Amino acid sequence: MTEQEFDKWLNDYAVAFPSILDWLDRIPDQTRTLQRWHMTLKKISIDHAVKVTDMLAAGELPDIPAYDREKTAMIVRRHAFAILEKESRKRQQADMMAESSELREENRQGKFPAGRLYVKAVELWEQARKKFPDDEGSAKRWVHEQMNDMFNAVATPHEGDQE
Repeated sequence: MTEQEFDKWLNDYAVAFPSILDWLDRIPDQTRTLQRWHMTLKKISIDHAVKVTDMLAAGELPDIPAYDREKTAMIVRRHAFAILEKESRKRQQADMMAESSELREENRQGKFPAGRLYVKAVELWEQARKKFPDDEGSAKRWVHEQMNDMFNAVATPHEGDQE
């Protein structure tokens, strides 16, 4: 998030939660606090920050208590990363469903693609090692879950499938 985007987000946040302005006016070093907030939000997009603000304002996320106002940027970032992760999982699931449809069709035709499954397992293992660099057990469980989901998708009959 650029500095201009941060200013836009802060203005949007202040419209949704006007009491934040009073709180900011009362703190000893507003400039440094806002600089820290910007640094905290730098790695998320303005779209995700605005989405979190909208969700907070709509009551779709837990309120930020008055005693936690100094953690506002950190809480917004945490929610934004959770939204990003959820979007990423949805994209992965859509990709996996498309791929599993192909695998189901090849399986029906008697061309079970063992070689493609091996390649997919290797790809998943590489992803898992990046996702869990210091935890091989979690990486193995994650790969197992992904492969299990893929096998279930292949084995599960879907509408339009022929017996």
